[in-house]
Amino acid sequence: MRKILSRAAVPLCLLLLASLPAFALDLSLNGAEDSDRCEAHTYSISIENPAWAADTASSLVVTNTIPPDDFFFQDGSAEITTPQGVLSGPAANPDIVGDDLVWNLDFLFDPDTVTLAPGESLDIVFNLEVGCLGNSGQNDLLVEYESPEFNPQSDTDSLFVTVRPGDINITKSPPVQEATIGDWVTFTIKVESSGLGSIKNVEVRDTLEFGLDFLDAVPPPTFSAGNTYYWTPASIPELAEMEPDTAYFITLTAEVMECDELVNRADASFGCAGLISVPDSVCTDTAEATPVGTAKATIDYQLAAPFIGFSLAAPAMAGIDYCAGRTINVEVDNTGDGDAYELDLVTTLDATGYEISNLAGAGYSGGTFTVGTVPANDTVYFSFDINWPDSSCPPNPSSQNTLWRPEYQDQCGTPYAPPVAIYPVSMTGMPSLTISKSVSDDIVTGNDTVVFDLTVEYSGPDGFATTVT
Repeated sequence: MRKILSRAAVPLCLLLLASLPAFALDLSLNGAEDSDRCEAHTYSISIENPAWAADTASSLVVTNTIPPDDFFFQDGSAEITTPQGVLSGPAANPDIVGDDLVWNLDFLFDPDTVTLAPGESLDIVFNLEVGCLGNSGQNDLLVEYESPEFNPQSDTDSLFVTVRPGDINITKSPPVQEATIGDWVTFTIKVESSGLGSIKNVEVRDTLEFGLDFLDAVPPPTFSAGNTYYWTPASIPELAEMEPDTAYFITLTAEVMECDELVNRADASFGCAGLISVPDSVCTDTAEATPVGTAKATIDYQLAAPFIGFSLAAPAMAGIDYCAGRTINVEVDNTGDGDAYELDLVTTLDATGYEISNLAGAGYSGGTFTVGTVPANDTVYFSFDINWPDSSCPPNPSSQNTLWRPEYQDQCGTPYAPPVAIYPVSMTGMPSLTISKSVSDDIVTGNDTVVFDLTVEYSGPDGFATTVT
């Protein structure tokens, strides 16, 4: 019975010795508990073996588990200070396994061994960067070591990091304004930091459609590409970082050049730039947000419409003298508010056989008089001669109706064609020739002499020679 007890007592004693607790190391994990996105913050790990501890701590492995959402160790940022020496820069980089930053101190300081005798401490200082998708999370510290040798121990600490997401909003005023071609219009662009945290590297861009021509902006754009103008921190320091509930204003002036394509679009973005481990990236762009946050403004185009009327001075083209022809004077009135462009008076004169010549104030071809532009509330005149062509047979002298139709455009290229007019054309003084023949006796015999009388009558201008065959 005693042997049995003796055999049982030995392993029980060894088990009690193996499980004797060591003094815990004093740990602290300190650093920024609040962060905005696209920022870097310094964190420090302090490990001390209390002076009253009985044993030296060795085989130290420090693991910092960073929050899982878009937190990054800043490459080369660590500095490790131990009783055995100091490491910094890339030589102090941890092994990164998922979200774990692992410093195996014996491996990093090889061939030296890092130990903490009672009363000694070590420190690790490093930076964490937060990307565009960073979210609040727990930053956990685990220190594994042996104390005494071959007696594994571990201690922990933690720090909760709150990430404040930023947001951006852009508006433009006025959203609509009245204008016409040649007017200058001014828009005010407001970009606002509307989230919980600050936003970095803000870029504002404004795109003018082709009916608007950029004139000026305050402040001037940093650069432009085509009809898009950009404002960036490169020339505007206020856009480098905008705290929540702050706003920046830009005024832009343009000239109205066309009747359409008059929309003005503004967008803004912010993101990360210039960090070491977080790549340069856009966090939010109003053009790609859901819902889309593009700010639009447009022009309520005020059309100035023309209205053309015309008249031919009496007696116009009725009773044109056969020999002299006639000069016709035409009056064209624009009683509208806008200029009439590319005015043509389209007629059927080319089908009458009359000849048009000596144009003054207009052109003519194929029955169409080309007048050009008639200003608003103005009158223009033109004239032409009408006659029958030389060395040709005269036209039909009886009255022929000619159709006159104005065709023109407003400043936007919209075609107009008000009611048509009809003007008759006719000729007077046409030469005429009649001939008659009579006989002295209409019954004769074979030896009779027959006498014929020829009567020729001419009506018309003097100087015509008449031949009778």
